[in-house]
Amino acid sequence: MPETIITLLVFAIMGVGVAGAVLPGLPGLPIIFLAALGHKLLLPEVTSWGLIVGLGLVAVAGFGLDFLAGWAGAKMFGGSKWGVIGAVAGLILGLPFSLPGMIFGPIVGAVLAEVFVAKRPWKEASKSGLGAGVGFAVSTVVHLALALLMIGAFTIDLFV
Repeated sequence: MPETIITLLVFAIMGVGVAGAVLPGLPGLPIIFLAALGHKLLLPEVTSWGLIVGLGLVAVAGFGLDFLAGWAGAKMFGGSKWGVIGAVAGLILGLPFSLPGMIFGPIVGAVLAEVFVAKRPWKEASKSGLGAGVGFAVSTVVHLALALLMIGAFTIDLFV
């Protein structure tokens, strides 16, 4: 009975992690990883350490994806190195402001860096900002897919 309660609680926490994969401000992938790790520590015989290590690597990769997505998006839409730096800086500065900061931070950062540092016209700078926004959207979709993949791997390891 206690095993069932622990497992249900872990799945509930993982559900919060899925929400965090699409809602900035909640670290979705780390929440899923920590829930699986907690399950392993409380019920060591149920899941494998290989799974826990794998989930940890996915969580770390997902964190790096946030920074890579803003950079790649700005770059693909013609941003200069300053626009890319501005997108990453905007993401970092936007983190404390949750969803609006994480959406608009990279966009505003890319545009401002393009205009004021790279001395590019507003129209070109806006393309770089749009790219940073597209990068964020792609990152969100990938985070959701990774979250579901993590939970699926945990479930398979749990029951197989």
